Amino acid sequence: MKHFIFLLLYLYLSVSHAQNVGTALNMNKPEDLRVGHAVSEITTEMTFYNPTGSIEKKKEVATLNVQHYVTSELRYDENGVLIARLTRMFDSTGTKSLGRKLERWHKLMGYTAETSTHEYDANGYLIKTTERNQNQQVIMVTVIENDDHGNATSVITTDGNGRPYGEEKAAYDYANNSVVTSVYNTKGELLSETAGKINYESFDDLSIVKNEQGDVIKTKHNEYEYRYDKKGNWTQMIIYKFKDGKRVKQSEFRRSIKYRK
Repeated sequence: MKHFIFLLLYLYLSVSHAQNVGTALNMNKPEDLRVGHAVSEITTEMTFYNPTGSIEKKKEVATLNVQHYVTSELRYDENGVLIARLTRMFDSTGTKSLGRKLERWHKLMGYTAETSTHEYDANGYLIKTTERNQNQQVIMVTVIENDDHGNATSVITTDGNGRPYGEEKAAYDYANNSVVTSVYNTKGELLSETAGKINYESFDDLSIVKNEQGDVIKTKHNEYEYRYDKKGNWTQMIIYKFKDGKRVKQSEFRRSIKYRK
């Protein structure tokens, strides 16, 4: 599966695993780390500054294989209470996800667990994801169609009874490095349409400024500040957004990185 989406933010992974074109493109993606230094674990502390003035804090502890793919992830709330555990299974190369198990601990619902399995075609492109609850009942099925480049052109998700939630389509213009993503409801009616670039890493946009490490430090709407360790991996990232001509802090990420000996 090829990865053409350039993530400007270090995204906090939602406990929801509904598939779309973006997640299909980025599922088999290693962690954001410099090549040449093997990492075994990353602890990330996240702070989100909401528009209402409230502050939300979370923490994740991720275990990585030698290819820098996350094999397990513990998620904690702002009080340090474990709320979720994600375990991923990979093929013999350690780079292609075969499935995952998501366990949650909720104050009202108690313990729940969901599993998913991933299927690929002969070219190694993701074509199907099946999700099951803790009783192994199918609760969601996602079918993906890809073009010859291995990029998702259609993503259809249904519930356990085969009832569709809708469809997301992507039309690629490789000559102009552009893609249009469209979301449809169950009646086939267009709900939204978004235009973007296929490959943001080679996208020549003067509004995007990078530092010497190759990390984005400024876009039209955001600024980013970094601190790095001696091996060149960032240990702190602060994201600001521009509002009424002023720079407002939006979120902050701190990483504690454990290297393999």
